[in-house]
Amino acid sequence: MSDWYSVLFLVGAFFSAWFLYRVIKDQPEQFSSKNLFKTTLTLGYLAVVLIAVMAISILSLRS
Repeated sequence: MSDWYSVLFLVGAFFSAWFLYRVIKDQPEQFSSKNLFKTTLTLGYLAVVLIAVMAISILSLRS
């Protein structure tokens, strides 16, 4: 069974790489430094909110 998982993994990795290549080739402006900065900032805000929600949940469950 592990041979089939290896084959499926390689096929999935190939299609993922091919899809990523096509996206970058067709829309290179998506990967500009301005867009990457905005994406990183948004993900940072979401991470802080998630940490706050988890902290509030843990504190409420403790008491």
